[in-house]
Amino acid sequence: MASATQGAGVTTETTVQEVLDQAPEAELIFAAHGCNPLDQCPEDVRRDLEIGDVAVICCIRDVPGLLAALAALLVQPADHAASRRCS
Repeated sequence: MASATQGAGVTTETTVQEVLDQAPEAELIFAAHGCNPLDQCPEDVRRDLEIGDVAVICCIRDVPGLLAALAALLVQPADHAASRRCS
């Protein structure tokens, strides 16, 4: 199965562990939104827990804000270069 983060960025179907695997510093973003998954979730839970479900399982209330912050973190440098190119 392909990762929900491949090609589409982070989505509500992306698991917490997929994000942490791509960017370990995402731990800080989760913590800023109210839940540190490395301290509060066993690895098997992180592997299965989708971002869209963190409001139910964790203390995170602003899932859209969390998604936006994680998406910004996961933007690749090539994406930044492409957006700055002159036509």
